Amino acid sequence: MTKFSCIKCSYRFELKRELPPKVCPYCGKEGGVRREQGAEEILRDVDNSRE
Repeated sequence: MTKFSCIKCSYRFELKRELPPKVCPYCGKEGGVRREQGAEEILRDVDNSRE
């Protein structure tokens, strides 16, 4: 499961796919949904930025 959140209404949800939907399932706004990073991804990004 991949976690997503809407930038416009802050609704958080999970789906069984990697790509975010085009429309928020809660508020219906287009283009505001983004994939949330997990802790491992954030730590990997921080570690890579130090190199």
